[in-house]
Amino acid sequence: MFQVYILFFFAGVVMVTLSLYLRSGERRERYSWLSYISPIIPIVLMTLLLFYPRLPADEYPSAKVIPFVLLVGSPIGLILSIFALFKKKEKNILAIAGLFLSLLLVGTLTIFGIFVTSYTP
Repeated sequence: MFQVYILFFFAGVVMVTLSLYLRSGERRERYSWLSYISPIIPIVLMTLLLFYPRLPADEYPSAKVIPFVLLVGSPIGLILSIFALFKKKEKNILAIAGLFLSLLLVGTLTIFGIFVTSYTP
């Protein structure tokens, strides 16, 4: 299971070094809405992932929607952070944080999807 996190970590490091290499001569960098939203989406989805097992589906009808939000939101957060990382004239710090949080979320959802849902006693 740990190999999934190592694989996603190295993929993130490769994307960060590639984006830094491609933008080596750029100046006048700034943050845009894309930089701010790229770490916010994974943080919100991680809190939903933590609170999901504690919500009974009978009392909270929104508890049935949370798995779909996680499965749709995690690739969206990953794609937005990659776009922010490779965008010209964009600062990298928030995009890098969003990328690693998104990769951590995708790795966790992958492990839950492979090992937890396919377990048969």
